[in-house]
Amino acid sequence: MQFHVQNLLGKYYILTTRWTKGFIGKPWFLIAVITCLIFASTTPLLAVEHNIKEYGIVILPEEKCTKVAEKLNQDITKILSHFKNAKNHWHVTLYHGAYDTKYIKEIYNKIKAIELKPFTLNFSKISSTSDRWIDLGTEKTEYLQELHKAIVQLASPYHKRPLDRSKDVYKDMTSVQQKQVDNYGVSGLLELYNPHMTLFYQYPPSSELQQAAKEIAVNFKENMVCKASKIVLGELGYNGNIQKIIYSIDIPN
Repeated sequence: MQFHVQNLLGKYYILTTRWTKGFIGKPWFLIAVITCLIFASTTPLLAVEHNIKEYGIVILPEEKCTKVAEKLNQDITKILSHFKNAKNHWHVTLYHGAYDTKYIKEIYNKIKAIELKPFTLNFSKISSTSDRWIDLGTEKTEYLQELHKAIVQLASPYHKRPLDRSKDVYKDMTSVQQKQVDNYGVSGLLELYNPHMTLFYQYPPSSELQQAAKEIAVNFKENMVCKASKIVLGELGYNGNIQKIIYSIDIPN
């Protein structure tokens, strides 16, 4: 920063030594010149940040199971009607990241090159997580864990910064979680991977989600088995909801 300011002052000095008359040498002009030079030097950085968006690489279950998720979500919204119901495509997350938009197709092509096998998603217990999400737990099978690791290895080199939701709670994380955010932009990966399908998103956190989760769990038949239908790359909302699908890859049946 000190070098940068000295460089700016040097440029101003050249101006003032070339033109000693008029308003150029006045103090207010010095402030104006430095302000303009700083703005010009930071504008490219702002432009780069503008091209960074948050995306999710996720699994979509077959339609019969998305209908169950939709019904459970409707039941939750009746209980928590005073909270906003976030737009979402029902999914199980593999990896979330903040990427430069120009690399999204490249990431998609690498995912498409993975030789996918047919597999199922085994859903079990409904619970509230951190008073921010109501989740439908998913069994961490060997294949799902392997697929998660492959996606993290493939996509994490493209990540540009921590996710906004990770930055906002960074200070409250464990050291292991913080290290994952530092390395991958998000926590809950690899050995911490806990697959699930989120049924409701809430921020700021509310303990009311715990009671709502208990109420709807009564009407859910545990151990729902679903075929994995697609892997999609989509735009993320703040809490991890998939707002818009950008690319989709069919999983063999």
